Amino acid sequence: MRRITTIKELHNFLGDDEYSEDRLVDIQDTGNISFDFPKTVPPFILDLYQIGIQKKFTCNLNYGFSKYNLDKGTLMFTEPGQTLSWKDKKMDEGYVLFFHPDLLNGHELSKEINSFNFFSYDTNEALILTEKEEERIISLLENLHSEIHHEEYSQQIVISILGLILEYSNRFYKRQFVTVEQSNNYVETFKGLLNNYYIQENERIVPNVQTFSEQLNITPAYLSDILKINTGKTAIEHIHTKIISEAKILLKQTKLTASEIAIKFGYDNPHYFSRLFKKKTNLTPIQFRNS
Repeated sequence: MRRITTIKELHNFLGDDEYSEDRLVDIQDTGNISFDFPKTVPPFILDLYQIGIQKKFTCNLNYGFSKYNLDKGTLMFTEPGQTLSWKDKKMDEGYVLFFHPDLLNGHELSKEINSFNFFSYDTNEALILTEKEEERIISLLENLHSEIHHEEYSQQIVISILGLILEYSNRFYKRQFVTVEQSNNYVETFKGLLNNYYIQENERIVPNVQTFSEQLNITPAYLSDILKINTGKTAIEHIHTKIISEAKILLKQTKLTASEIAIKFGYDNPHYFSRLFKKKTNLTPIQFRNS
């Protein structure tokens, strides 16, 4: 499978043979692409960050192992190392931004970018913008487009605008998490799955976020962010709270030792379980039993 590591290589791969610039960032006005953009592209690995917005986006997109038919305006993000391909793609009005991780070297955003979990979201978790939100993002992308092609190009200005785009996107995702009905369904379904987990024959396996996100058909990052916004706790915090709650019952109602309870919940290292218990309750398991 072809691996694309630079913006120049990406342009050439997509049929823009005349592109020869060695840039770390590029933005294309998708309504005015100067070369014959391919409607169908086989799978390739892209080692660049990508942010794309289309007002009229019609495309059968493959992202990783998932397939989606996108037919409305969305804001999408992909992180380096992802496999992409598409079929029957029609380029309408919008923008697509690519930047190499090295663009951020020496800047605070290089440390902060990993906190923007939406780069690891799947395409069915794209940000659906309101009209005002879309206007704000389009305005920033237009400013970025102008700066990238300015004769006095400033990398600092580019990174500043990019930072604003990411911060606004984070804000808009928070709005989506609390206003979209499906988000509430995810929260309630997760809680139900977690409550029922120990009723099943799973007591010797410590659940992780993926245990539940797979059943909801969303990514672990998306699930955790929805829960954090709606409940104040991440998915792993909910899981730990449930484990401690179940452990308290066993400590009070059985004669199992702390080590036996730890093993029952799937912890090979009883000391790790005891540290987790104390972190959540300010008591060791034995202190809790005797309290």
